[in-house]
Amino acid sequence: MPTVKLPTNIEPTPLVEAVVDVRFLPLIPPAAVFGFVYGLIKDQYGQVSPLPVLQLPEEIREQDPNFIFQPLYRMQNGPFLLQLGPRIFNVVALDKGYPGWSVF
Repeated sequence: MPTVKLPTNIEPTPLVEAVVDVRFLPLIPPAAVFGFVYGLIKDQYGQVSPLPVLQLPEEIREQDPNFIFQPLYRMQNGPFLLQLGPRIFNVVALDKGYPGWSVF
């Protein structure tokens, strides 16, 4: 059977948004995750925007399974957004800016 070579890019790209989620159980208090991670990446991703879910009381976010893995903050630098919550970290490529899996 012949080997099929998969494309490394598609022109024009049909992708509008690409997201990679990393879900985790923190070893530190969930409320401390943002400060810990921000301290590591603030030089590259210093501009922070709170996301609307942050307006919900923490008790609701912690008890409702729909909110457990929701990011609370967004940070942008170049073609990527980083979104972070107490149990999730994701990287987002927007506006047809998907650079390919090796970069992503």
